[in-house]
Amino acid sequence: MTRIPKKWLFYSLYTLAVASCFLYYLFPSEAIEAYLTAAIQKQRPSATLTIGRVAPAFPPGVKASPVSYSEGGPLELALEYVKIMPEIRTAFGASPAFSVRGEGYEGRMTGRITLDSNRTLSSLHADLADIQMKAMAALQRLSGRNIAGTLSGTIDYEKADGGTRLTADLSASRFRVDLGIPGVNLKELTFSEANAKLAAGGGTALRIESLTAKGSQVNGDLSGTIQIRAPFEKSVLDMTGSVRPHPSFISDLGSPLAALFQNRGGNNSFPFAVKGTIEAPEFLLR
Repeated sequence: MTRIPKKWLFYSLYTLAVASCFLYYLFPSEAIEAYLTAAIQKQRPSATLTIGRVAPAFPPGVKASPVSYSEGGPLELALEYVKIMPEIRTAFGASPAFSVRGEGYEGRMTGRITLDSNRTLSSLHADLADIQMKAMAALQRLSGRNIAGTLSGTIDYEKADGGTRLTADLSASRFRVDLGIPGVNLKELTFSEANAKLAAGGGTALRIESLTAKGSQVNGDLSGTIQIRAPFEKSVLDMTGSVRPHPSFISDLGSPLAALFQNRGGNNSFPFAVKGTIEAPEFLLR
């Protein structure tokens, strides 16, 4: 077996260490940050991307930390870091692809993005795990409620045939939302699990294809659309669903609402509609 002289091993390690130092300290952080910001704004002109620092990462790629993204509406993200790593086999093709990893809101995200021949976003797939909803300031602000739970699921975006499609398949465990309804003793709703399927096309409508929730207080389902407006609080709601309260939930209401439910006789499923806007929703029992 061929033995490598110790001095050559030392020189090799020394060269590698020096090269790594030069790569780290001479890494074009500002240029890459400017490129990423310009690429995002080309795709979404109303978007704002803020990056604290860009540095090289291993496997070969870049690490940006922290990262915040917003569009002046419901889409607002703040991540501790994002790693972007090119898939070498696609680097010189018409559709380069990148692996993405990140952490934020006490959870993590992994995924893959591809670009088209114009170097704009062609597709995106993201897997979310253990995201803490209570840490999402935008969610709390837009809902006007304290919301908690552990969010997981997938998000997919695809651009094809001159249009775009966004789908999401999300689930939340230990979901909790404050009610804050005057005159109602019950202060919050809790669910052991909630599942939602969402979709959006190139227009301004977000479709809630299905939303189901199960808990010790009530079970329920919901579907419909949200017509996105600016500002987001003016978005128009058009949704229907049903709620199936448990007897203990009705007694805990302690208000005319309890009598309303009790007067429905033996029917334990109550259809409802949600109209109005996000800032002023109207809940109607049907």
